[in-house]
Amino acid sequence: MDKSKSTFVVAIWLATIFPMLFFVLFWSYDSFAPALGIKEVLVFLGAAHVPATLLFYRDPRFRSGLAENKMLFYVIPVVLTLVGALVFALSPLLLQGVFLCGYWCWQSYHYGKQNIGVYAFTSVATSGKSTDPSSKQLFVLLAWVSVFGTLKVLGRSAMPEEYHTYFNMAHGLGLVLYLGLVAYAVVIFIRNRMSLFSVNGVMFITLVAFFGPLYFTDTIEGAFLSYAIAHGVQYLVFMAIIASGTEKDGQASLWLNIGWFVLIVVGVGMIFVMPNRLAGSEFYTGDMARFTIDLAVGAVLGATMAHFLIDAYTWKLSNPTSRTYILQRFKFLFAKPAPAASKAPAEAAE
Repeated sequence: MDKSKSTFVVAIWLATIFPMLFFVLFWSYDSFAPALGIKEVLVFLGAAHVPATLLFYRDPRFRSGLAENKMLFYVIPVVLTLVGALVFALSPLLLQGVFLCGYWCWQSYHYGKQNIGVYAFTSVATSGKSTDPSSKQLFVLLAWVSVFGTLKVLGRSAMPEEYHTYFNMAHGLGLVLYLGLVAYAVVIFIRNRMSLFSVNGVMFITLVAFFGPLYFTDTIEGAFLSYAIAHGVQYLVFMAIIASGTEKDGQASLWLNIGWFVLIVVGVGMIFVMPNRLAGSEFYTGDMARFTIDLAVGAVLGATMAHFLIDAYTWKLSNPTSRTYILQRFKFLFAKPAPAASKAPAEAAE
């Protein structure tokens, strides 16, 4: 495995495992000031990964290829942002809760689906082969099963108490299904003769454990932020590669691309996270202030749902247009190693 591939694999694994371990263990040092600072940075990055989708739009290959689907890449994001803002702001509290619960279930599934791509890219980088069908099926099922557990963790804050029993029942069912999938993962691990110390083996185990904190921890940090932030940082690794790609096409300097990456992630990210901060602050008082903040929160939710749809299309390699784009931007992963030079005649004769 060459340096570019190994750097990518290490980066994507650290992006996954560090937030998971940090938030699962956070209860043990939640009064430690440096840890609180790290938490703030990670939570920001977890939210700011969504506007990083804008980096696609300044990539000339994206605009000339995938953007032929103008409905998905231009119309739907605007519509979802506006509709999300109006629906959320104009809904009574119960309907706002239903809106949020539906959003959180979709979000959890979206997190799980990204892991299919993470494992596929890791597999290609390390072995030159795509994900085997059983492993892909496993990660799809893990994505679906995560939906069962998410409302017990997040839905309680948005829905009346009479709904909590159903959330607990769904969580219990999800736990049983998750344990069944862990057993299935063990079978796949043995059948594929993976090594505990191989890159693929370590990544496989990490991704199978991805939603484990949802069922085995009690804090919001462990049961939600652990994998939610891991998802966001994973995405930033992918988008950093997308952002640097235009330099290779001679369209812009590498430093300019890095500047745009930082500007979008940090600058737009700060705008993106502000509504949720305001909703939990002293400013969320008075009818006009509440309505304005709810409009902003709903707009962020709508824009995030557009991000779900754009990602589902852009990273789907079974789609020919997407495949052409992704293979070009990540060609360092898919490129086969050059054959070893043949021995010189004198060496061969020895």
